[in-house]
Amino acid sequence: MNKLWKDRIEVVTWIFGVIGVLVAASIGIMQMRETRLQRAEELRWKQANLGRELVEKMLDADDAASALQMLDWGDQGHEYEIKKGQKVKIDIGDVPHALRLDESHKSDKDVYIRECFDALFFHVNQLERSLRTNVLRFEDVQFPLNYYAEKMLGRKEVFEEYMKKFGDKEALAFFQRYEKWNRTTSN
Repeated sequence: MNKLWKDRIEVVTWIFGVIGVLVAASIGIMQMRETRLQRAEELRWKQANLGRELVEKMLDADDAASALQMLDWGDQGHEYEIKKGQKVKIDIGDVPHALRLDESHKSDKDVYIRECFDALFFHVNQLERSLRTNVLRFEDVQFPLNYYAEKMLGRKEVFEEYMKKFGDKEALAFFQRYEKWNRTTSN
């Protein structure tokens, strides 16, 4: 073989080698991109699942669930066992009295209501902390709390003052994520 053919074969070999490297690099980049997208989807699923679990944990907590029930039943009220063998009817009108910042005489009923709302705000604080650290997304935890936030609007100032006084600032920040909360004043 003469030198010209050898040079041509060498050039063609180099061209195919470069093309092979470019194709392999392209395939590698596409696979890395697909892996990254798959990981992002898995993370997103884990976020949504964690949000669901935290909301379910809140709903399963007896005291927090009772606070939500007080909001839900409104003026109709509902009977609660505030101590073993002691049941009382509590309606939404009892809540502002129990959450007043005045630390004067508190009845067993007031103490029970406070404990319920303290438990609720504890869980909401946890949600807000998780949102601030991007562990969760608001869209994953906004329901059913959007419903209860609206129920609280009629007595918004009472709830806000209570949350501020007793260190539930994250819970307050959570409720302030709702546009309607920020546009509404108490009646």
